[in-house]
Amino acid sequence: MTGNSRVALWDGAGIALRDVTLPDHAHRSRVEVVATGICGTDLHVLRHGPEVDPQAPLSLGHEIVARVERVAPGQLVVGAERVSEGDLVVLVPGAACGRCAMCQSFGAHEHLCPSRVVHGFSTYRPDGEFAVGGFASRISVHEGISLVKVPEGLDPRRAALAELTSVAVRAVERALGQGRPDIGMGSLVGGTAAVLGTGPVGVTVALVLRAAGMDVRCYEPGEWRAEYAARELGLDVQRIADSGDDHVSGAIADTPYGLGFDVVIECAGEPAAFGTALELARRGGRVVELGHFISSGTLAVDPSVICRKDLEVVGSVLAPPTAYPKAMRLLQRDDLPFDRVISQEIGLDGLTDLATVLGERDYMKRVVNPAV
Repeated sequence: MTGNSRVALWDGAGIALRDVTLPDHAHRSRVEVVATGICGTDLHVLRHGPEVDPQAPLSLGHEIVARVERVAPGQLVVGAERVSEGDLVVLVPGAACGRCAMCQSFGAHEHLCPSRVVHGFSTYRPDGEFAVGGFASRISVHEGISLVKVPEGLDPRRAALAELTSVAVRAVERALGQGRPDIGMGSLVGGTAAVLGTGPVGVTVALVLRAAGMDVRCYEPGEWRAEYAARELGLDVQRIADSGDDHVSGAIADTPYGLGFDVVIECAGEPAAFGTALELARRGGRVVELGHFISSGTLAVDPSVICRKDLEVVGSVLAPPTAYPKAMRLLQRDDLPFDRVISQEIGLDGLTDLATVLGERDYMKRVVNPAV
């Protein structure tokens, strides 16, 4: 069985559409792409190129929901569900190598494998032997990649947020998980959380924190995204500028007892926001750094702030496969307005207009639909 795919390839300067013949391997499942979210990492690559090994031409797009055309024997599936032809699935986009020191010694952190194969971050090869990204019409699923069955009745547009929501689940678990000295004493049941940045990552983290029972406040300097997050997603959003701004002192004063927030999750991806996060956290609180998957500069930090406030500062990146079923359950909840996170839908042809794709941030989340 052979198949053709229309694939958007970034050549280092722009995106062009190319017809690719997918490899005919019985041990590879094949899926038809239904929708793929445009991630901030995709936008960074389009602006600046990749910061790690893969070189142009690149096949981008890793937030993938698709319809199964063929199921390979032994296809990996997350959870108890089996997948069949015609099922709607989400791809866990990366597969660990299983052989490196990280995999052999710390297998529970398979998403941290430095040699992962990733659908959406793979160099194009004319023979079709590469991990085609989600900015395509069809994908031959690479060995080791897991599928997650989309629950019956879940809108494909919501399902396209599964990878993003999984990342948010991971970050929230880092914020509220084991290692805190106050676990078991109940202080975080109904505790306070601050989210810096109301882009797609920030608002999704805020919704997951809300689902976890936290009292959530978001901070955002940009007018459009602040208003959209408040109006369309019902989030408590305050405008805040740089670290040291008077608004920071006001934000701290407005928390219970005026101590600051129990947890702060930095999602803005701006160096100054990390400094603000350290200021907003209460003594004994926790700061989660999520927004800097890609370097955007450095910041002078006074370590005594971390010491004197007895802060826990942790990073969070990507998501293990175990986060995906949790994300799917959250996406099914009617009380969480995930459908409003997506504000625009474009076709594959729309990706070739980089001026528009990289233009003003008068949108929340864009999804690519190959059928458009």
